Amino acid sequence: MTTTHIATSYQIITDRILALLEHGTIPWQQPWQHHVGVPRNLFSQRLYNGINVWLLSAMCYPSPFWATFHQVTAAGGSVRKGEHGVPVVFWKVYETEDSDTGDHDKRFVLRYYTVFNLEQCEGINSPESVPVINPIEQCENIVRRMPNPPGFEQDSRARYRPSTDTVGMPARSAFTSTEAYYSTLFHKLTHNAEPRVMPQLQHISRHLHHERTGHSA
Repeated sequence: MTTTHIATSYQIITDRILALLEHGTIPWQQPWQHHVGVPRNLFSQRLYNGINVWLLSAMCYPSPFWATFHQVTAAGGSVRKGEHGVPVVFWKVYETEDSDTGDHDKRFVLRYYTVFNLEQCEGINSPESVPVINPIEQCENIVRRMPNPPGFEQDSRARYRPSTDTVGMPARSAFTSTEAYYSTLFHKLTHNAEPRVMPQLQHISRHLHHERTGHSA
């Protein structure tokens, strides 16, 4: 393991954290949670620890189960096309012996590998049930009746993307309550409404101005 490789491991994790912060991902302020506990390996059930807990929890998937690509395929499943994994780190210990003195020395090297959430996979069942967030019909009607609505897609975080005019939301089961789900959804829809509502308000303002000044709209 070279110094360059070690630096790369640190850089990958640093870049990951900065990217999450730039997207506004602050787990303790988000109304969705991992309802079955600390992130763990799907097959060994071993809990992830250290900074890996934050890195995996920040992705906001409703399932706490993660696995490597090899583990998924070995179990007969597959990772959905286009999905991106998350790096997790661990310390590998190398022991060396001085040929002259016989003294033993330990060297700790930071290494990483990539894991995928169960929600990113197909052909594998969850070992635990997922709670259901029942829809509220009045709220659903508001969304359905929106004029010129945006596109909707499931995402690991709640966001509105102006470039594609799409609203991304975590799975319903990732939220702590039905109310938390709709509160987050409507908040993101207000970002979507700005480019739609503001031009209309500007048109109305110009129309009223022309009426007051005696000019035609």
